[in-house]
Amino acid sequence: MATTTAEQYEKGKLYNLPLALIHPTPNQMRTHFDDEALANLAQSIAVHGVMEPIVVYPDPGQPGTFCVAAGYRRCLAAPLAMLSTIPAILTDGEPEEVMLVENLVREPCTAIERAEALEALRVKHGYQPADLLNRINLGSTQTYALLSLNKLPDSVKDDLRQNPGAPIAVLAKIAQAESRAKMVALYKKYKDKGLITGEVIEKEAQPAKPAEEKEVDVSFVSAFAKKVDGVALGKLKPAQLQSMKDDIATVQATCGAVLKHLDELIAAQPSP
Repeated sequence: MATTTAEQYEKGKLYNLPLALIHPTPNQMRTHFDDEALANLAQSIAVHGVMEPIVVYPDPGQPGTFCVAAGYRRCLAAPLAMLSTIPAILTDGEPEEVMLVENLVREPCTAIERAEALEALRVKHGYQPADLLNRINLGSTQTYALLSLNKLPDSVKDDLRQNPGAPIAVLAKIAQAESRAKMVALYKKYKDKGLITGEVIEKEAQPAKPAEEKEVDVSFVSAFAKKVDGVALGKLKPAQLQSMKDDIATVQATCGAVLKHLDELIAAQPSP
């Protein structure tokens, strides 16, 4: 492993860089780190060393230093383990994309941190959602759900930074509300009652309806499926194809949540 100054490097090569030369990227997607988890990581590093190099790139704003594209938690834990240097690889790739993939796939982070990182990448490069699917190894359902979280009010986002366990499916449902005030109310409802995806958007309790209430008509579901199946896809224009793909992806996310809720309701029914 080479030991060198920040001015002497080759991309793709492994170095042992002084921690004093390394700092977080200005677009660092994670802002909250659990102290206990960080202490555990530091203890592991003290015993075993840094098992995997971090990924860095030269900081154009501070010549002679580096920004962390992946592995910032290891950088924070290393000095706690009494290290002054850390193994690092200089990246050839797009730093924001490297950082995003690292956090999406491997590093623990909250749903809102993932959502904001995806949105920042989309805005910076003018990506469409379909472009993100090609750049980032995520399924279409999760990608669209994460992007929708950027519509949440700042107060909800700030709370979510401290709540890594909040389900993305529930948050995406909340983000569909017609106003920010409603989103805040639904998020509070979710936190207070621990509601699942379908329940979080139900209206507040209404007076009991008469016993002769008519059965809910769900025939539109099969009618919609037949309508979609009958579309002559080969006759659609490119813009129509993309628009339909985006809409179907949204429907797919909603249907997945509904199916899960249906399974729970069916399982709860008394045996015949």
